[in-house]
Amino acid sequence: MKKRITLLCLFALIFLLILSGCQQIPDYALDNAPTLTPTKPVITLQKLRERPLQLPTLPRGADCPTTSVHRFGQRIVMGSGPIYVVIETIQTAAQPAILQLRRFDPHDANASALKDPEWRPAKALWFADTSKYQGIGLVRGRQLDGSAVVLFDYDLSKDLELPEFTHTPEEINRPSYIRINQQSPGCYGLQIDGSNFTDVIIFQVKNV
Repeated sequence: MKKRITLLCLFALIFLLILSGCQQIPDYALDNAPTLTPTKPVITLQKLRERPLQLPTLPRGADCPTTSVHRFGQRIVMGSGPIYVVIETIQTAAQPAILQLRRFDPHDANASALKDPEWRPAKALWFADTSKYQGIGLVRGRQLDGSAVVLFDYDLSKDLELPEFTHTPEEINRPSYIRINQQSPGCYGLQIDGSNFTDVIIFQVKNV
């Protein structure tokens, strides 16, 4: 009887030793455990297109709340960043943001490349402060005091795709054309979307 009790006690002791060994994780196992880092969500142009436009609507004849222009480096720019734009004719910080559309000139060197000459082009240069943002961008726009739209480049695209900004803060990344119908002057807005921001700029359009 005593021998049986002794064997039972021995088995119980062995079981407890095995159990305690399983519960203790050696330090080297913890040191070699993989470190899991959170992954950033992938932002695509399609996801940027799915964002709603946040442009205001104004009654016709209302004052146009133009965005203040300011200096960034050596340029007069529009936008609060981190993506900025330089638009031709909007180059003086002391005046409201007014884009002056030139009437169609059939003798213009670029006239033959324009898909529809009534949609007048205004040169625009887009760049980013890459110390604050490195990524893609999307630009869309419309008239705020009317029903006209903003198109882009020679092919009259409905939006402007900005490739990934990865260069120095002062480096121009994307030249483009903003296209506005010369029959629809007024107050216009552009929305700039990036992976982690949305910015809006507003300017007045006048025919020359």
